[in-house]
Amino acid sequence: HEMKTYCISHEGFENASCEFDIKNMKPTYHLLIGIPGKSNAFAICRRIGINDEIIDRASSLISKPDTDIETLLKHIYDTKKDIEEKQAEIEKKVLHIYINAVPFDIIKNKYNFNNKQLKLYKELSSERYSKMWGAAIYGSYSSSGEFSTWKQRGREWSNLKIGNTNLTIGEVGCLVTSISILIKKSGVSTKNIYPFNPGTFVIALNNVYGFNGANLQYGAISKVIPEFVYQDKISLRNKSKSEKLSIIKSYYESGYYIAVEVAGATESSQHWVAVDNVVGDKIFMLDPGSEAVDMWNRYDYINTTQFVYFEVNKYLNN
Repeated sequence: HEMKTYCISHEGFENASCEFDIKNMKPTYHLLIGIPGKSNAFAICRRIGINDEIIDRASSLISKPDTDIETLLKHIYDTKKDIEEKQAEIEKKVLHIYINAVPFDIIKNKYNFNNKQLKLYKELSSERYSKMWGAAIYGSYSSSGEFSTWKQRGREWSNLKIGNTNLTIGEVGCLVTSISILIKKSGVSTKNIYPFNPGTFVIALNNVYGFNGANLQYGAISKVIPEFVYQDKISLRNKSKSEKLSIIKSYYESGYYIAVEVAGATESSQHWVAVDNVVGDKIFMLDPGSEAVDMWNRYDYINTTQFVYFEVNKYLNN
């Protein structure tokens, strides 16, 4: 506590802490500048089942000044969380206002658009301008790194073959492209594959027999990117829209990196996208197959069948 109080009372110093998700018993790796860390020791002890009498006895041995500081820190942290939740709710309402303001047909009829204006509208609402409108409407909710532009088709890697098949990234590489986007977005080390992109990622996976036919073997991913670790696959079949949103949001907010299947997962129809952000009731994606960013505006939620999720383990090689 001496260091915390010293930073508070002296110029030139600032507290910082790493956020801990007590509900899921995991660090979020979210750095909080200006917020001193609060102890979660007693809360963790309760979560893992240590007897309350032992915890209460330990708590009673803490000096009064230390207890006061911990109470203050808890208040600061809880206040910050409350402000963030209210801000997210405001942002959600603002998004709703922008997105659902007035249907185009009403505007078109109200202002009597001529043929030239209708032609211009058709062009501006085409796939070509989808990402531009996504950035204008959603702003900072969408990633902007080079990885956000990676597509499975029309790129130098599009004709690379997957595994020992004749199928290419351009044909069936939506999943592996989505995962390469997530890897780059996560910030893990890709020094084993340079330069890193969907093509070099597939080449590396091919070298470790990372495909069974054209099907990705998830365990192979950490062989080539050790810090990016596959966790599991979650089925969303027979779930309502709100249930699907709640499940995806829960995993996203727990710090996992998620790729979602959005086309029904049939033999003839399967497509994967990378989850970029979840805000309110909107899931923002980085889509290897289009410039769209709003997942359920582009793909019917009914066809969202499953997702795979990954965890970053930056200490794996230490």
